[in-house]
Amino acid sequence: MGNECRSTRHRYAPLACGVVLIVALLGWIVVSILNLRGPSDGGGGWSSTSKEPGAIGGKGAIDFPIMLLADYYEHGIEHAPPRDPSGCMQRREGYYTAPLNPFVLAHSKLSQSGADVELRKWMESRQSGFAVGKSAESAELKSLEPLLSASSLQSEVLLEIGRAFNFLEGDLLAGCWYRAGLAKAEQQYKDTKPGDPNAQPLLHLLDQTKALWRLKDYQAMEKRFALAKRLNAQLSPESRRARYLHAEMVFYQGRVKQAADLIVAVQAEHDSVGDLGSLEKSDLHEMAWVLGLMCEQAGRHSEAARYLETCIRLEGEHTGRAMGTRFWALLAEGRVDEAERQFEEYSRRFAPPPRVTAAIKEKIDSARISISQKRQASER
Repeated sequence: MGNECRSTRHRYAPLACGVVLIVALLGWIVVSILNLRGPSDGGGGWSSTSKEPGAIGGKGAIDFPIMLLADYYEHGIEHAPPRDPSGCMQRREGYYTAPLNPFVLAHSKLSQSGADVELRKWMESRQSGFAVGKSAESAELKSLEPLLSASSLQSEVLLEIGRAFNFLEGDLLAGCWYRAGLAKAEQQYKDTKPGDPNAQPLLHLLDQTKALWRLKDYQAMEKRFALAKRLNAQLSPESRRARYLHAEMVFYQGRVKQAADLIVAVQAEHDSVGDLGSLEKSDLHEMAWVLGLMCEQAGRHSEAARYLETCIRLEGEHTGRAMGTRFWALLAEGRVDEAERQFEEYSRRFAPPPRVTAAIKEKIDSARISISQKRQASER
């Protein structure tokens, strides 16, 4: 089973209005999305079809990829309880704006002193490389992150430039800017109260960092969801979804005891509000499964068995896995008879292969022998 609960949940939002909407026609992308001509100075601008030496690529037309909203937003995995099947994930796209030219934006925001000078040089070098069709190499990326951390750029600017580079060069370069933006945001918003409208622009940008999922950068996403759960209004659906996803990011990194504490706290918030399952009934089954899984991985076997019993009773896509996990939780608690009954129920419904049945029966017999030996030793 491992430490991946995301792959066992299969949480997918409805495909409302086209999850993979094309943002714009290619011509509009070239001219408007990146504003590649920069300031209107009467010359030196870039064109997607220019044959002049100053054009991107230097020698001819450049084929830009078509930009998709699905490249920026992760609708499926992030649709965590409390879920809203009316399209709450897709509504986030209403705050999308086209990325700006990262070179022009950086030039306008960087100062002429301190660490900004070195970052300005890095950007000029990257612009020259991009102009001849050369992507950033690993050495460039390695030197970039310290410059971003030391720069004067605010979190929103760092994330905005990351979005642009995500389109131009892909996830690895974007990830550098996203990580720096998250680190800056932690400091920039450390005194901001939950629900403060001034944090909304940052939250909308955080929603567009799907590249971190593709990179499996769980450490960065832990920071992302920690910010989201703190800056959204307390007990709001957005805050509780962020808390759920924050617990998952901790779980993926192997900190299972902390993850179990976090997911139990999420359930306490659901109980406080009392709306779990009101819009999506399967949320009750979903929460019981993840609570049981995380508690079992953390060695909290008694709690796990209780949550998993609820999951099984509610029926849903995780029923089979919940039965299997509950068996191990009961066995670890020394509740051998209950564990045996749980496996018998599992066998009736899911017919495991004979070799699995034989192996489980050996485990049950071994557990009984171990309990008997401990009892005899205590009686001496």
